[in-house]
Order: sequence, then C-alpha cells, then structure tokens
Amino acid sequence: MTLAALELDYAVPTAGQLRARAAIADAERLTEVLRKKAAMEVELSALISRFDKNSPRSGEDVLRRFSVLVSRPVTNAFSEITISRFRISSCSDSGSAIRDNLPGWETTLARGPKSAFDFWESCLKPCGYRLHIRASDGSPWNEFDDNARMTLAWN
Repeated sequence: MTLAALELDYAVPTAGQLRARAAIADAERLTEVLRKKAAMEVELSALISRFDKNSPRSGEDVLRRFSVLVSRPVTNAFSEITISRFRISSCSDSGSAIRDNLPGWETTLARGPKSAFDFWESCLKPCGYRLHIRASDGSPWNEFDDNARMTLAWN
C-alpha cells in the first residue's frame, strides 16, 4: 500500500493540527480550573466576611464550614487559596507596613482583614496553615492600584 493510500484511509493529522488541539484542550482545562478556584475564593471570602459581622453562628459551626470549603481546593490539587482582598489604604498606616513587609503589619489591619487574620491566628495557625499577605505589584499601567490579598496555604 502506498503512502497516499494510507493517508486517505487514516487522515493523519499534521503536527500543527495536534499542537492546536492540545492548546485548545489545555485552555479548556485551565479555564475550568480558574472557574473552580474563583468559586472557592468567593465562598471562602464570604465565610471570612462573616467574622466582620455580629453573626450568631458558633465558632464550631464556622470551623465546620471552613473545613468543607478548604477541602475543595485540595481535591482540585491547589495548595493555597485567596481568602481576602481589600483596599490597602484602609490600613491604619495606609499599607506601608504591608508593602515594606515590616514586623507588626497585622496591627495595621482594619475590620474584615483583621477578623480574617485573627481567625487564622487563633484557629488555623495551630493546625499548620500559613498566611501570606501581598500588596499589589503597582503595575506601571495602574499606578493607583490599592489592593492587597491574604492567601491561606497548607503545603
């Protein structure tokens, strides 16, 4: 059988076609992963924001809900999740301690972020969770970027 006959029988894709299919599949997987991660972050942020309100929920109920929410990222192979985003200007020093990574930055936090930090310190830190806080990178196209994020990690 000749090569031309084989090509007609099996329609062998070119390497470029295979790369294109692989890129599409990777993009679809990444989109799904990002969608799941965003949904988990929204749920965790909602849970943390409850600390800022006078919630009648018991500490045990909040911990139970937290353990359910944090188990989702693990099943999706994540090792950290953003639990809070906030305006860095809401800090008592306008965020300079966070930007400069100074000791005691946590004392400058206001309301919601402070509640999230307190929850981590009292309940999650003893269990081995780590908390990272990052100020935005001050991208040149957005010199007024005023955001920070708290990330909870367990790896």
